[in-house]
Amino acid sequence: MAAFPKMTLTNAGQALQTKVLAGATLTFTRIALGDGQLNGQPIAPLTALISQKATVEVDSVRVVNTSTAQVAGFFSNADISTGFWWRETGVFAQDPDMGEILYGYTNAGDAGDYIPTVADTRIEKYIYCSIAVANATTVDITIPSSDTYIPVSEKGAAGGVATLDSGGKVPMEQLPAGQNSGLATLGTDGKLSDGQVPSAEKVSYTNASQPTVSNVKQALDALQEGLESGTITAVEVTAAASGWSGSPAAQTLSIAGMTADSLYWVGLNSTATYAQRDAARKAVIAPTAQGTNSLTLTCDGVTPTVDLPILVFLSGGAS
Repeated sequence: MAAFPKMTLTNAGQALQTKVLAGATLTFTRIALGDGQLNGQPIAPLTALISQKATVEVDSVRVVNTSTAQVAGFFSNADISTGFWWRETGVFAQDPDMGEILYGYTNAGDAGDYIPTVADTRIEKYIYCSIAVANATTVDITIPSSDTYIPVSEKGAAGGVATLDSGGKVPMEQLPAGQNSGLATLGTDGKLSDGQVPSAEKVSYTNASQPTVSNVKQALDALQEGLESGTITAVEVTAAASGWSGSPAAQTLSIAGMTADSLYWVGLNSTATYAQRDAARKAVIAPTAQGTNSLTLTCDGVTPTVDLPILVFLSGGAS
């Protein structure tokens, strides 16, 4: 951590203090960071940093006592294209006659910190500078335009903006849960609650060739009947990585007992490995045709490069 000595007022800063004692408003405008070295030169005559590398907008000023204020601003290295050694810090203020001036300055010398580019390491932190204000009756700050500045009070607050966690993501507690256009919530079993899952009565399709509530119910009834009577057959097959062809990629599996009118349920077998499950998710596979002893699967996503274990429950199939 950088070890900066007490901030020293420049000649311009001392002149502004005289005006402040006469009733002028002390307005801090920005904090600047640089990599310059003093090499023995005095601080008082400085009018700018020796080698400025970054500017930090002032977003808060806290009066510590009758003669000292703490000026703070949020620094991010998101716009730093070249890393630098942070050795010098300057606080700027608005002089009613001279315009913006370097009010106070400090230099850590060899005890500075290295600021890398964001590609190497992301750095986001508040910089606090304690500086003399000489009994100023009014201490103010310059707020940047609303399109570049977000007040601290609005971060993570209702009607404000979300904050980011250490991973650069919005914390879960700031995301709407269980609301329209929000996020679904999970129960203690890790599953969606019933109130957030659409019921079968709400399922509708405009394409007559697609399932309707009526034939979905028919399929469910047939499944129940088959489970009770033993007429449901489980067929295990493999969708070989080498078996996909065409665009979109498809392959036809041999399913004993399958007919053009068979009711069936198809999915990935529970024996699938992580690699196979991952490949299936990316593949977006769907059954697209059935016939005598055959079932065609079509891949709408990434064609799998591993064999996939497929399980078919066939109603009225071979026993």
